[in-house]
Amino acid sequence: MDCQILLNNFLSWWNTNAATVISIILSGIISVLISHIYFHITNRNGLCMNVILPTMEILEHENSPSVFYKIKPYSKNYYLKYMRKHEREAWSSLFLAYGDVKTYKEQNATENAISSYFEYKLQQSGIEKCEVPIRDEEGTEVDTYENYLHIEMSEICYRQNLNNVLKKYDVDYQEEECSTALIEFFNWCCDKVYDGIRIDYFKDYSLAEVVKRSKVTAEWNEKFDLANDAKKKFLTLGICKKINRTIKEVG
Repeated sequence: MDCQILLNNFLSWWNTNAATVISIILSGIISVLISHIYFHITNRNGLCMNVILPTMEILEHENSPSVFYKIKPYSKNYYLKYMRKHEREAWSSLFLAYGDVKTYKEQNATENAISSYFEYKLQQSGIEKCEVPIRDEEGTEVDTYENYLHIEMSEICYRQNLNNVLKKYDVDYQEEECSTALIEFFNWCCDKVYDGIRIDYFKDYSLAEVVKRSKVTAEWNEKFDLANDAKKKFLTLGICKKINRTIKEVG
């Protein structure tokens, strides 16, 4: 009996106040949804302004080795958490790919290519690497490793002198002069270390071909290709296209 009375009272109250209750509930739900949408839009706008747009500008104006250091501060930005999955994947690929080329210096890559060629020509002429001792602080030999003698002899200062030649001549625009200077340098090394042996250099491959065909150059080219692919993938994201459209409309 009591339950029936309570039920009747509730139904009577509900019939009177149902519209108000439903209105309050819907208002609350709509308010939460609007707040959520506003919060999402605000954070997406923050992502655009604080991460995406600066990264786009860096990719447009900076050369490849410096890109990593320019975008690195954005890798810990608060707004990164509001990236969608495919955007985060594109950003991560971009960051890692440019991280792989951040240490690139053209002259160092050229030096390595030319050094590899010189060693190749020495090996062709029967000159092999020698065992070099590794000594502890007391001067006792603890191990050995193999290397060419011209690299190990301090009086030759091989790397420094090779670097000086490449600073004096541009490999791309002064190939003939650079080739002549390198031949003189190689001959000088052989006079000092390898009993004055004479070898024909740059007859099998020109200096330009040596640099282009070297394993070192190929490895760097592969890294740069990956960086360029990551750049294209990032710049074709919908969020980047939207920013470009907005800039054109405002402009």
